[in-house]
Formats: sequence, structure tokens, C-alpha cells
Amino acid sequence: MGIDIFFYRDGSNNPHELMHSLQGGFIKRKDTEEMKLEEGSECTGYPLKIVFSQKRARVLFFTSEEKRKEWRVMLKESSGSSDILDFYKFEAKLGEGQFGVVFKATHISDGKDVAIKTAKKADMDAETLNFTRKEIDTLKLM
Repeated sequence: MGIDIFFYRDGSNNPHELMHSLQGGFIKRKDTEEMKLEEGSECTGYPLKIVFSQKRARVLFFTSEEKRKEWRVMLKESSGSSDILDFYKFEAKLGEGQFGVVFKATHISDGKDVAIKTAKKADMDAETLNFTRKEIDTLKLM
């Protein structure tokens, strides 16, 4: 397995339409959606979003949950990314601040309860972002 993904429009192997490197990217789950294939024909699509950078992403649709899960595992392994939902089960919202939300979560492997703070870096100015990084460094020491 490599770190590049090739996209083909018509199912053939030659030539590929697009190519992206998975390095530094991450895989994001999306809710299933009903899709219209042809006039009067519908199916359930199981999407998986591959985020390559802030401005570049692709959504792949699968015909089953099993296929999506299989691809998700392969793509995460190739990209070296991990998903917080693989490690924690989010249970309740504890609070909300100017830049983020704090959730109660349970660590899946050991069952310990934790608080997880999420933040939107895009909403932060340089000073706040620097403060947040220092806060994270301090919390890592605990």
C-alpha cells in the first residue's frame, strides 16, 4: 500500500483522472445519503471524505457500510492518520466557550471518563492561537 491515491472516471486503469498524496491528509466520516442514480432509481450512498489540505478534499461513495469501513481502514493506514472516534466515545456536551466546546467522553479501551476540548483554529487570531498551543503543551505535562 502506498501513500498516493489515483482517481479513475470510467473504471478503467488508464489514464487516471486525478492523483493525490495521502501524506498529511485525514479521513472524515459522513452520514449516509439517499442518491438518485437514474430517473426513478435511488440507492443509499455511504460517503467517506478524504481531506488533503484546507482547500482540497474528495468525497468517495460506497455501496455498503462494509466497503466504506474497509476503505476507511486502508486510507487511514496509508495516510498515517487517526480519528479521535477510534479512541473515545463522545457522550455529552459539558460547556461552550468563545472558540470551542468541551465534551464528556469515555476512553474506549479502558473505560475512563475524560473531558475533551475542541477548538476552531480558523476563528482564532495569532495571539489566541499561541495561547491555545501553550495551554495544550501544559495539559500534556499533566
